[in-house]
Amino acid sequence: MAEFKESEHPRDKDGKFTDKSNKKLNRDIKLKLLKSLEFFKNRNFSNIEVDRDYPKEVYGFANNKLLTTPHHIKHQKEMGYKNSKDYEQGAINFWKNEKGVYYYSRARQRFYKYDEPTKRIMVANKNKTIHTFYIANKTDFEVTKRWDDLVEI
Repeated sequence: MAEFKESEHPRDKDGKFTDKSNKKLNRDIKLKLLKSLEFFKNRNFSNIEVDRDYPKEVYGFANNKLLTTPHHIKHQKEMGYKNSKDYEQGAINFWKNEKGVYYYSRARQRFYKYDEPTKRIMVANKNKTIHTFYIANKTDFEVTKRWDDLVEI
């Protein structure tokens, strides 16, 4: 298990964890991880076949409870959606209507769509349900691409 480093988990004035972190610091940490061969040494998914038959449409989150988790509410707010219903509809629209590149994750057997100009990324399952939808800058996406072994489809 990884060691907990207090400096990587900022707190607000009341001592509660906050998402207001030093983005440059986080980006630098991710870049170091990405460059570390040791970090990726035992991860090899090249034997897993790439599924190129991504779902052409998605129907929403598999479980409505996901939309009310602090994690997804954070994504909803950072993307400018007023409520979870708008957030879910925004994800559905992003998947089927807008530009972006589709990927398949051999590590997770899921489909990803990333649009670099808008920095939006969405992950969906073969059963046409949404796993997550959020903002990821190019550096964050490159880490995800490597970690989840994404192959463009």
